[in-house]
Amino acid sequence: MQKALGVDEDEEVPMSTNKATPRLRRGLKLEAELKHKNLDLAQQGIVNSAINGSGPSYEVLTSSDDGADQMKREAMETLQSGEWLNDEVVNYFLKNCLRKRDQKMHDNSTNQKRSHFFNSFFVQKLFDEKNGNANLKGTYNYRNVKNWYRKVPGRNIFGMERVFFPINVRSNHWTLIVVFMEEKRIQYYDSYYSMDKGEGDKYLKGILEYLKDEHERQFKSDMHTSEWRLVPCTEDTPQQTKYNKENGHDCGVFACLFADFIAMDCAPIFDFDEECINK
Repeated sequence: MQKALGVDEDEEVPMSTNKATPRLRRGLKLEAELKHKNLDLAQQGIVNSAINGSGPSYEVLTSSDDGADQMKREAMETLQSGEWLNDEVVNYFLKNCLRKRDQKMHDNSTNQKRSHFFNSFFVQKLFDEKNGNANLKGTYNYRNVKNWYRKVPGRNIFGMERVFFPINVRSNHWTLIVVFMEEKRIQYYDSYYSMDKGEGDKYLKGILEYLKDEHERQFKSDMHTSEWRLVPCTEDTPQQTKYNKENGHDCGVFACLFADFIAMDCAPIFDFDEECINK
């Protein structure tokens, strides 16, 4: 894995450097809290019923406050041990858990900027991955997402603190890109880096191109892309294969954890084995 150059005082750094940066300290604290967090019996019963219970696959088990997003039983079942999370679970977690928490943090602090969480279909459309034309499939296409800014708080993506892009790579692997606006940094997080076949660089460059096009649309001026840093997956990124070399299914959980930690301004340096993940 490549290592980010020019690491600043408050950026994610490998734990081996022993630099107790604010983000690193917060990350270690959050990791400890999650490891020692347990559900009570009532909560365990609800979770078990949702994940392992019986019922029609189309049964809606939970929905967002506005009813726009739903989680069906068949999606919940992908939370079983050894299963691969589908788009419905990942997108619901980012939109209805992390985004709502981000809204509350903003409401409780006038100094807290908002973050935005796109769903996985954004990157899919940005790269035209469903195009039936083999010559166009997988190529950058801003027109497919030119109106998605309307989903962003204030309709201004450049006013966000961070922007999250979950990516369903080749429809069989989850990764994450985060844009750190004030730092002008775009970083790629991949929990199974050995699977990467150049997608990381492709997605980093594509997101930068999207920001450039969005800047042109909003401000009618060019964005100085030379000021931005593209950071590939770094050597300290937690890997799902650390405790089990055959673990090819927990990438969705790791992508959600990356987003969870970073949205709380924590370095994503957690060390969870499969037992902890399953819990």
